[in-house]
Amino acid sequence: MKLNKYFVVFFSLLLLTGFTDTSLISDKGVLQIIILMLAGGFLTAFTPCVYPLIPVTIGIISEINKKQNKSPFLMSVIYAAGIVITYTLLGILAGLGSFTFGNYMGNKVFVWILSAIFFLLGLSMTGFYEIRLPGFITDKIVNIRGSGTLSVFAMGLVAGFVAAPCTGPILASALIYISTGGSPFLGGVYLFFYALGLSVIFIIAGSFSGLLKKLPRSGRWMIIIRSIFAIAIMAYSFYLLDSVYGFSGRLNTLISLLFIVAGILAGGLTREADFMPLGIKLLKLAGVLLISAGIIGFFGNSQDKEDRINWIASYEEGIERAKTEKKPVIIDFYANWCAACKDIKKKTFPDDRIQKESERFVMIIIDATNPDEKTAEIEKKYRVSGLPAIIFLDSEQNEIERLRITGFVNADEFLRRMQQVK
Repeated sequence: MKLNKYFVVFFSLLLLTGFTDTSLISDKGVLQIIILMLAGGFLTAFTPCVYPLIPVTIGIISEINKKQNKSPFLMSVIYAAGIVITYTLLGILAGLGSFTFGNYMGNKVFVWILSAIFFLLGLSMTGFYEIRLPGFITDKIVNIRGSGTLSVFAMGLVAGFVAAPCTGPILASALIYISTGGSPFLGGVYLFFYALGLSVIFIIAGSFSGLLKKLPRSGRWMIIIRSIFAIAIMAYSFYLLDSVYGFSGRLNTLISLLFIVAGILAGGLTREADFMPLGIKLLKLAGVLLISAGIIGFFGNSQDKEDRINWIASYEEGIERAKTEKKPVIIDFYANWCAACKDIKKKTFPDDRIQKESERFVMIIIDATNPDEKTAEIEKKYRVSGLPAIIFLDSEQNEIERLRITGFVNADEFLRRMQQVK
């Protein structure tokens, strides 16, 4: 079956919603992020830096197959295994940083720096410049050759670095995202599936050499895919700033849509800026920025029901009331920069059943956006290492640890946990 380039472009445009909807790039659910990573890796294979490498790589593997007389499918899988191992290890290492970076997300200077890094990574995807490894390193990687299985595996290990101009910004963005709020385990899982998606086309093309002739020719559709990654990265840069300043609330839906349309007309999706005059590059950048800002504004203005829960902002007051009234307690550790916290506030707490059930609790909210010494002491007491964190205490003020929430949960699940507290 011939792979249609228009299907790839349509699929990538559809996926852009997932990359730029902050409810999906939050801790909303591991499964959603895995799907995005898998699809994102698949699309990366169709960027201008990776796609041309497919026939070259398959050609080298085919030559080794002739000498070794081994299964093309097996050799392709071995090559893919090299890619997967490299990315998975990088994801684990990035996850280790979550215990450090996550504590600084309430610092405006840190958020600005992080946003600027994403902006620069997105800028490279628009064609302003390329992220490349030093020449002496690239030469050694490209010249990896051999005639055995180990050589194929080694080629896979370094494949992502060969196409650094396209994979570099995407990989760096994923690594930074993981380092600010994931875990070593989830970091490894996310990049495992990203690498798996990237490897799919190599496995298919390597196993069925005749399929190479049916792959779509390089063209402007590849620019669109690269632009989509640029928009997604830029949108996350805007999202980080929005988490501090809340500017998306000032863009109504109509203005956001006009931004998106204007960005498309400016060539944010289709215009090629590589090796072009500065004026063309700036026009491309303007288009990408308009689309990114429009998407953030569009999703930032979604209408949600009001949260009418009777929250108590003072921890001491809340605990004292719980002791006096002999009520169980729910403690919500919240921060403006925590995307999953916002999802719970907008999509879980407004549920009528949650609001009714909350009447038999003392509901305490701890603002950890810029934690002071008192807040840090409370976090230490309850061993809070990241947000969101929602703690359930029984009527004796003892925590029911199995009910603790550390990610997004929907109203049904939250209600189920509330009903287990006596």
